[in-house]
Amino acid sequence: SISYTRMKANVTDTKNKIRGLGDVNVNAIEDFKSVSERYTLLKTQHDDLIESEDALKKIIADLDEEMRKQFTEKFADIQKQFDKVFRELFGGGKGTLELVEEEDVLEAGITINAQPPGKKLGNMMQLSGGEKALTAIALLFAIQNLKPSPFCLLDEIEAALDDSNVKRYAKYLHKLTKNTQFIVITHRKGTMEAADVLYGITMQEKGVSTLVSVKLIEEQKTEKERHHDADALDEREQRRREHPALVSARKLQYPYEKFDHPAPPVVPTTFHAALSSEICQSRL
Repeated sequence: SISYTRMKANVTDTKNKIRGLGDVNVNAIEDFKSVSERYTLLKTQHDDLIESEDALKKIIADLDEEMRKQFTEKFADIQKQFDKVFRELFGGGKGTLELVEEEDVLEAGITINAQPPGKKLGNMMQLSGGEKALTAIALLFAIQNLKPSPFCLLDEIEAALDDSNVKRYAKYLHKLTKNTQFIVITHRKGTMEAADVLYGITMQEKGVSTLVSVKLIEEQKTEKERHHDADALDEREQRRREHPALVSARKLQYPYEKFDHPAPPVVPTTFHAALSSEICQSRL
């Protein structure tokens, strides 16, 4: 049996422990319910984020795999096309593209090897300035052959070429005009001679710019159009013969005739060369 004194000590100790717990929170049940709901919400959002992260990683992995596959296929096509264009622009030789080994194809560097006619195969950095420029042009045209763009602007990319290579460049550029319209900014005579339309900006008066355009190709007319033009010319000549007084009166009223020369239409089968003001002033 427990003595009275021991029981009293136990009661006192228990009261002290209860007193040490502090005041009783009568809203504890409601607070627990609120915190529990918030925890459930945050836990759900956390799980959604983890699930989304895993899904995104899987999508990225699938995209990387597809990109590697497509890049490998297209790079092989560009390799073949580059060698073909290189031989045509250089008149022989060999051009190759190589990926840096032991690296991911999506991050690997590309080595351009060029062998102009009569030279050893070497890295592009060992070539002269003109050979580097023509090699870069060959790569550009190789890509253009595989995936033509509707419009292309070339800004003096053939400036470092000699005259013979400029002619090859302009000749090959004409082959690409079937699917692409080119605007070429140039100072080279060979490129200007091969262009279908020339545009130049002159400044004969200080601060006043003037546009000069020269169309170097004749539009092809059908047989029906040529007959129509001939008939119209004959009709005008017949009017002059039948009504000379009206023609004279018109000349008195309009002694000077004005002719407007609109810019030639933009068509995908031509390429245009834009000239500098110095070239225009000296040549046009």
